[in-house]
Amino acid sequence: MSNPVTKEVEPVIHYNIVQVCTVSAVEKSFVIKLVQHGVVDPEGDTTEPDRWCFTQTQVSLCKRAANLHYDLQVNIPGIGLALQLLDELERLRAKVKLLEDPLK
Repeated sequence: MSNPVTKEVEPVIHYNIVQVCTVSAVEKSFVIKLVQHGVVDPEGDTTEPDRWCFTQTQVSLCKRAANLHYDLQVNIPGIGLALQLLDELERLRAKVKLLEDPLK
């Protein structure tokens, strides 16, 4: 009889808008614009920004969005498109890697 291998699940950490702003080094209005344009989709009461909850993934998106906006001067709608394209590029690279590995 074999022992089943159990994998510990990391707890999901949620951040409020103030924490997101601190971690991402952006103003609250910038995060609100990201939400309004659908770049990030927080949990919680959508009419009350102070009640929004963000996951670590969403915080990472806010950081990437801030880099695109402040470093490259990409506007908010362009940020959404750029992040979608970068995500698609990442998925395609992962697929290519999977397809290439068996060939080696």
